[in-house]
Order: sequence, then structure tokens, then C-alpha cells
Amino acid sequence: PHGQKACFGINSMRKTGILPAEANKILSESKIRLRTLLENNIRAEKTTLDPAVIAGFVATFFSGLSVEQNLKTERAASAQKIQDLMRMLRSL
Repeated sequence: PHGQKACFGINSMRKTGILPAEANKILSESKIRLRTLLENNIRAEKTTLDPAVIAGFVATFFSGLSVEQNLKTERAASAQKIQDLMRMLRSL
């Protein structure tokens, strides 16, 4: 709807039961592609923790952040959470 904010993927997940099969397929493929890109970027940083594990944390974090943005969380609070996450990830 007009004026709707946050992530399309997250907003769509609530409605997967009523979406056409093709739309669900697109969402699933997009999620897999994003996860692969995250893992590749994390792997390039030569972390000590498995890149797939870190990618899972990152994906979950941003899903939650997107939900919070739907609740009109303050931008500064979101920015601080992202900074904290990045600080933690750099230590892995």
C-alpha cells in the first residue's frame, strides 16, 4: 500500500500463505542469493567463525531491524544497533 515502509521481503513474509506460488519462489530465491552474497563478503574478511553462521546472525538481525522500523523505531536507535553489530562482527 501507498506509504508502506521497511523491507518488502520482510513485509511479504507475513503473507506467504496467500501469495501466488511464483511470488513465494521469487522471495525464496532472493533470500538464498542474499545469503550467498553475505557469506562471500564475510568469507573475504577471513573471520575465525564460519561465514554461514555469521551470515545467519546478520540476516536475522536485519529482519528484526526491519520489523522494528515498521514500529517506527527512532533512526538514531537503529543506527546505533547497526554500529554495535558491526563492532561485534569485526571481533569474530
